[in-house]
Amino acid sequence: MQILKKHPIIILLVLAFLIGVMTLPARGEGWDEFLLHRYATRSISAYQTWLTEGRTNLTLTNLGAYGPAYSMLGTLSFRLLNPILPGHPDDVYHLINLLTYLAGIWAFYDLAVRWMPHLSAVGATLLLLTQPVFWGHAFMNPKDIPLFSFFLLSVAFGLRMNDSFKPLAITATTDRTRRILSIFTIVWLVSIFGLFLSTSLIHTAIANSVLSAASGQTNLISLVASHIRTAPPESYIQKFFLLFLQVRAAYAFLSTALLIYLYYRYSRATLRSVLPILVPAILLGFTASVRILGPFAGVLVAAHALYTKGKKAIPVLIVYALIAIITMYLTWPYLWKTRLDISWRAYCACRPTHGMVRCFLTD
Repeated sequence: MQILKKHPIIILLVLAFLIGVMTLPARGEGWDEFLLHRYATRSISAYQTWLTEGRTNLTLTNLGAYGPAYSMLGTLSFRLLNPILPGHPDDVYHLINLLTYLAGIWAFYDLAVRWMPHLSAVGATLLLLTQPVFWGHAFMNPKDIPLFSFFLLSVAFGLRMNDSFKPLAITATTDRTRRILSIFTIVWLVSIFGLFLSTSLIHTAIANSVLSAASGQTNLISLVASHIRTAPPESYIQKFFLLFLQVRAAYAFLSTALLIYLYYRYSRATLRSVLPILVPAILLGFTASVRILGPFAGVLVAAHALYTKGKKAIPVLIVYALIAIITMYLTWPYLWKTRLDISWRAYCACRPTHGMVRCFLTD
């Protein structure tokens, strides 16, 4: 009882969950749910086709520019829960959406109690929870409600990260060890981000080299591929690109493992200071991979950190951003082979339309 008195949000969430479960059969399918489920299946399949065929089968025309993180999470959760839960398959999806909405409601309450008395925070949370549009969309809107929830979760956990702030610096027993760790970290960052962000350029370079070798020119490809003039060039392009992907994956894994080991061996304090950043950063990256507006949660967290901690927060925010970018990249297969320009061939354009400001992606 003491827990319920101190945390009344638990009562609200349990009641909302029970009411939501009882009304699940009355909820119909949203007009774009099927499209997003199909997109999620393609995105999940991309993890296999990327490693075996060097392609993702995702384009702008089949929603590739929309972050698939939540759709994939929902589909994987559906595959886990559908065999054990009764009812229509849509009800399982709607249950997952409801739980996501309630997680966002908790995050709103967690933010509200920072600046309001408990009673006022509970009242504001109750108003938001029962707002008809939000409550109705909580079941059958797999785009806006996940953005709402993960945006609030990212801000809530980001502010908690700021609350437990500790200055981040490379500490070691000797200056020489500190310099080695610093140099290795910089080399790791430049090489990892360079290899992954230049994927499309490398694929183009491989394709040009193969086509040149197939036309009779002498280059490295013509020296190692004995049948380059008789076999289809596409097969060699795929073969060499897959080799690049495999070598890159091995390098990324081994170099990251070595980096973690070096910090564990010579600078455990630095490694421990990174741990509180992991969950908030992964949440931010996931949110960015839900909708293109997700990174603005990180902007709010960064502004709060700089306002309350000053310049000392910059190293923490750099690590926070790097982990978020890596998470976004890993959970958004469309980006894996997209050329790097202003925003990976897709940019956010906001302009007034019929009295509203709409944000959309364009090629």
